[in-house]
Amino acid sequence: MALAGLSSSDAAQKHVIIISDGDPQPPSSTLLNKFRSAKISITTVLVDGFHQGQFITPMKLIANSTGGRFYHPKNPNLLPSIFIKEAQTLKKSLIQEKKFIPTVEFNDGSLLKGIDAIPNLYGYVLCSAKPDPRRCRVILRGPDKEQIDPVLAIGNYGVGKSAAFTSDLSPRWGRDWLNWDKAVPFIKQTIVSISRVAQEGSLRISTDHSSSEGTVIVEDFHPQEEFLEINARVAGPNGRIYDVELKQVAPRRYQGKFPIWGKGTYQIIAAAKGSSRSEKVVGGLVLPYSTEYLKFSSNMKDLQKIVDKTGGKFLKGNSKGEEIFIKPTEIRLSSQPFFDTLLLILACLIPLDVAIRRVQIDWTMIKEMLGREKAQTSTQTMGALLDRKKSIRTAEEDKKPVKPVYTPPVATSKTKAKTDKAPDAKSEKKADSPMPEEGGSTTSRLLAMKKKRDQNKK
Repeated sequence: MALAGLSSSDAAQKHVIIISDGDPQPPSSTLLNKFRSAKISITTVLVDGFHQGQFITPMKLIANSTGGRFYHPKNPNLLPSIFIKEAQTLKKSLIQEKKFIPTVEFNDGSLLKGIDAIPNLYGYVLCSAKPDPRRCRVILRGPDKEQIDPVLAIGNYGVGKSAAFTSDLSPRWGRDWLNWDKAVPFIKQTIVSISRVAQEGSLRISTDHSSSEGTVIVEDFHPQEEFLEINARVAGPNGRIYDVELKQVAPRRYQGKFPIWGKGTYQIIAAAKGSSRSEKVVGGLVLPYSTEYLKFSSNMKDLQKIVDKTGGKFLKGNSKGEEIFIKPTEIRLSSQPFFDTLLLILACLIPLDVAIRRVQIDWTMIKEMLGREKAQTSTQTMGALLDRKKSIRTAEEDKKPVKPVYTPPVATSKTKAKTDKAPDAKSEKKADSPMPEEGGSTTSRLLAMKKKRDQNKK
């Protein structure tokens, strides 16, 4: 439908805008070739939604094959601006070649003085005027009634004026103007209207600047001395404007300061008002870029000074690495405080000191773990401990004095009679206490001797 509708149109430029998610069936190569043959361009705008950009390739292919543009906005709110941009760009061709009579849009009385009728023009370049009428005035416009296409416009530029004529005075577009008797007066009046006219005045303005602020100085040379109120307006880079109030610092001398906000030109207009007169004076201040940007060649003198002071040498563009690093590196010593390093070493030695004094190493176990010595059974270890205990006790007993062994008396007739009597409890108790045997073990003998001592005490 788009191809059929645009093919029958006589428009100078034909364009299609497709806003889609790319999911429908893309056009065939035959259809795209027909668009190219009809000189119809297609701009595609992909709103992929949940498809995560998988249809970028077919949408981009449609735009590239027909000479259009491809957009993939992340924010849906950008769709109206994209559509308006495409529509405005393709609304007209930049070069309008048609016969028309320029229409007078504004007449200030000086530029078109003595001109009643304007001849035809046969073309102009499409452009637009600045929106501020105080800075730009359209004097002549093109044939379009819906939108003002300026043919001649005058605007303020800094402290001066400029003019823009979008047609030409050649035989192609301005052939009727070449034979027009008012052409020369029209050109002269246009140049005069934008030219700077010298004005005689009694005020002189001068400027100065430092790294962060500028200074405006206005001096009064009027024959009659009086106090003036002077205010200045500074227009600087990036379209910024700053108002300055000038104060009297000396007889007939006024001064004010303003901040510097960038490199470029600062236009200054100072207006003075007194009891009997008012006057304006125009000045300017230029902050150029660093002078090093103006030099396009090497400063051989400074380079030679660097080489001489550092003991280096000049190298050519084809120098090799061996030539650059041919000088051996000198070993240089530098001293640093050792206290921090010493504290770190002492902190590392504290755990080692604690380990030496507290940790006991069983070398036998280590040898067993390494497989160099077989572990003994627990019975052998227990037997060795018992033998050691026995040898210690025997040595202690040998040191003690030997007590006489008790031998019972031989029984006689008198004693036999006594024995026939019933023994008392004390004798019976003594009889019950066993005597140590000579042939017993050391442990049994020691226990018997201890028991005997206890009975004697009682």
